[in-house]
Amino acid sequence: MRATIFTIVLALMSAVFGCAKPVPLIEEIVFGKYVRVTEDRYEVVTATSFRPGDVYGWVATVKPTRDRVKFREVYEFPVPMEHIEKPTGIETLSISEDGRTIVIEGEIEAGSNVLGHASWTVEHGDPSGPHSMTLSLNGEEVQRFTYSVDAFIR
Repeated sequence: MRATIFTIVLALMSAVFGCAKPVPLIEEIVFGKYVRVTEDRYEVVTATSFRPGDVYGWVATVKPTRDRVKFREVYEFPVPMEHIEKPTGIETLSISEDGRTIVIEGEIEAGSNVLGHASWTVEHGDPSGPHSMTLSLNGEEVQRFTYSVDAFIR
């Protein structure tokens, strides 16, 4: 009886945990502002401060993969956010009760060795001060970024 229960539990654990996609082997992750280089090409420029109109996100260089990669971004703000719009192509966006934490989840078609997501644009009225974003890929936390948003000067 115990051997049967153990076998069933082992099979269930293998089915549940064995099916998770592994985190891609990450070579480098960069977080920063997206800067237009040509009409259809952007680069991420690392920076310590952001201003209204700046688009920011992350780019990860990984070992080549053909799998779709699930991502989760957890943003933490110094004060509650007043205005939030769901970015295009995002599966879920949730906001904490106090308005200071936002979670974005989605999937990226890898197809090569570069993954990336430009997720936010700094808007007038966004709180200045320290912010952070924690990135998870396929359910595993891989990086925490901290940055500062400058107060808008008219």
